[in-house]
Order: sequence, then structure tokens, then C-alpha cells
Amino acid sequence: MSRILSFCTAAALAVTPVIAHAGEAEDMTAAARTAFASYLGEGDEDPVADWDRPVFSAETTGLIAAWKKGLSDGEVEDLNGGGWFCDCQDFDSDSFKLGLTPRFQTGQASAVVDAKVDLGLGSPVRDMQLAMVKESGRWKIDDL
Repeated sequence: MSRILSFCTAAALAVTPVIAHAGEAEDMTAAARTAFASYLGEGDEDPVADWDRPVFSAETTGLIAAWKKGLSDGEVEDLNGGGWFCDCQDFDSDSFKLGLTPRFQTGQASAVVDAKVDLGLGSPVRDMQLAMVKESGRWKIDDL
């Protein structure tokens, strides 16, 4: 009986990382997709600038706050002259396409999501990478 119990325990432990891995990929992809919600026309009734979206890590949120303090009211700079997640000023939300591929190792608190962004304007697909970190059990964008 104890051999069967040991075998069952070993089998359960062997499967656990696979289950955690699948959940991590889904969670990471969902977090990255949230950043692109306004481009995809997904539930953004009152869209905000990309840098004001609640998708960034604590460290990056602090850097953004410091950057915003130095902005003048009417001045457009390189960082606020377009969308951060599309690297654009114009896009077509009806034909905008997004492909996300997470790359990570199970148990790590940082990872990368490769993004393929099609603005829907006939321009070439843009390749982007989102550096992700896990904070308080949630994946956040740490860098673009």
C-alpha cells in the first residue's frame, strides 16, 4: 500500500509543474493582452494613454511618474507622441491584429512576451518584446 501511495505522490508532483506552466503562460499572455485592449477595441470605454494603463511593474510605474513630472502641458515629446504598445500614432482597430508568445522558465519571476503587431493599415508587422515580472502573484510589464 505504501508503494502505491509513494507512486501516486511522485506522479502528482511530476504533473504539478506542467499544470503551473500552462497557467503561467495563460496569465502572462492575458496580462500582455490587457496592454493592447484599446487597440483591439476591447472594453475601453474611457481609454487612457498607454503610460497611464495599470499594466506596469512597480519600478516602471515609478519611472513613469518621475517622467510625467517633467512634462510640460502642451509639449509633445518623443515618449508621448504616440502609442507605446503599437509604436504608432495611427491604427485601424477593426483590422488590428496581435500575436503574443510568452517565453519563460517555470518558477521564474521574469519572462519575455514576444508580440507581433499588425496596425491594420497595410504596413509591415512590427515585432516587439515585453519584459514581464511577477509581482504579488500577477504578471506586469517591466520594459518594452
